[in-house]
Amino acid sequence: MGAVEFVTSSRGKTPEEAFTNAVEEAQYDYGHAGYTGTIAEKPGFEMRKVPKDTSIKDYIDKTIDDNDKWGDAYCIQKFPSDTVEKEFVFYGNASC
Repeated sequence: MGAVEFVTSSRGKTPEEAFTNAVEEAQYDYGHAGYTGTIAEKPGFEMRKVPKDTSIKDYIDKTIDDNDKWGDAYCIQKFPSDTVEKEFVFYGNASC
């Protein structure tokens, strides 16, 4: 089995809630059978912080290859926010 890169964003009050929402959406869209190549294959997530002089896209492009297809997804809070619901970007490699 191989791996494919994925990048998905999701909203939630916490990164845990956003991760659960993203996994549930991927399972709805791609099924529960496994090897979907989506965030649904990830057991959890690891928070990452983007350096101030780097864009989110550039940071993802630079670090996505470091993600193990069986490990946790990487997570970035998209915009610092004081609102109740926040947006998070999850990315990595997933089994397919």
